[in-house]
Amino acid sequence: MLRYPQARLDATSDYFKITIAEYKPGGGAASSSGSFKVAEGSQANSPKKNKSVKEIILLPIPNGLSDSNTTGWGEDSINGMAMAGVNAAMQAMKSKNADQAKGTISNLYGQVKGSKDEVGRAANAEFAAIAVNALGGNTTRDGILARTSGQIINPNQEMLFNGVSIRSFSYSFDLIPRSKSEANQVRSIIRAFKKHMAAKKSPKGVFLGSPDIFQLEFMSGPKPHPFLHRFKPCACTNVSVNYTGSGAYSTYEDSTPIHMVLTVSFTELNPIYFEDYDLAGGVGF
Repeated sequence: MLRYPQARLDATSDYFKITIAEYKPGGGAASSSGSFKVAEGSQANSPKKNKSVKEIILLPIPNGLSDSNTTGWGEDSINGMAMAGVNAAMQAMKSKNADQAKGTISNLYGQVKGSKDEVGRAANAEFAAIAVNALGGNTTRDGILARTSGQIINPNQEMLFNGVSIRSFSYSFDLIPRSKSEANQVRSIIRAFKKHMAAKKSPKGVFLGSPDIFQLEFMSGPKPHPFLHRFKPCACTNVSVNYTGSGAYSTYEDSTPIHMVLTVSFTELNPIYFEDYDLAGGVGF
């Protein structure tokens, strides 16, 4: 176990615990029903399942502590005529008879084209725009409707969920060793981050293995911090060290820099889901 500073942590100390372990691919498995389930990397590499711990690093809680959770939402629209087409297409796909499927779509086309109501006017404007553009024009269905009736098609626009996001974190630590043994700890901590974030070569060099993964935890004594956020297993994506943290090069007699700034960046292996909060204390993730 590596730690900075070397002062003993007692039952009331808050600190940042980083557990480094071997990456285990999530993979996938076929269920009894024949469907294929893709396992998450976070599940395969959770602290309870991943026993291949290689190193534990204890550091002070970093300054500027914050977290940010985002979910993908985006604008989407579909007008009534398009929705009718979608319904017809879905009915056609459900049909086992090719002729019946073809007839379903043809009937929709004929009903819309010959209709005198709003849908019919919209369809006629669509066909008119196609014809005009084929002759060198540059207009749209809504352009024709606006010119002829002062209206456009209601796009029924709304925000719809379109995906999840994966969180990233970056932390900086001021390292000012005050003794020979603490200097050795600082050197070993920097080396551990650099080594375990690196890819691994296979014996013959044909393949590259995944770097080790990092489990981050805010601790209060021997237990997880009762308030601060939790993390899923992370990849370490960047390690940078400023060996002149005070703005000038200065070392001890053994050539250890007096002031260093270590910055490490992490990205979680998987997104955060609603169900994850059932297993997380404090403010959750």
